[in-house]
Amino acid sequence: MFHWGASVLEMLRKEAHDLGSKDSITQSLNTFKPEINSVYMEALERIPVLEQPKAAKIIRILVFAKTALSLDALKHAFAVDPEDPSASNFEDRISNTLELIIRTLCASFIKIQERNVDFSHQSVREFFLQLPTAKWPDFSCSGSETGHLLLTRIYLRYLLI
Repeated sequence: MFHWGASVLEMLRKEAHDLGSKDSITQSLNTFKPEINSVYMEALERIPVLEQPKAAKIIRILVFAKTALSLDALKHAFAVDPEDPSASNFEDRISNTLELIIRTLCASFIKIQERNVDFSHQSVREFFLQLPTAKWPDFSCSGSETGHLLLTRIYLRYLLI
């Protein structure tokens, strides 16, 4: 229940809801369903369409890494294009804004603590593992073979750089 409350408050904070009165707080809170997966779905739907590929790549890397990653390791994994064997512009692709991307697009799902990046709760990983591929093909991690293949391709490309 605590994680649900923290997730809802984070979304309300990001949306700059008017929380000045008890009635406005109650009204805002009543828009959220009590199940944590409903809160995650709401957060997922709030990611702008043009930004979804970035958020999806970060989330899929973390789901299949199965452990927290350092911010630097995630930056390097994020910079690797598994479809592009060229290493010529790899340094240019390393995002100095990855932390900002995480804090703005993925704050409901991911936490950064002491330069380590992980899911804010184990239920987040489970949510993405169960997310239907038909509706959310970029975010769904239900096909574990596809996810492990993605990480394998990222790691192999990285080793070749």
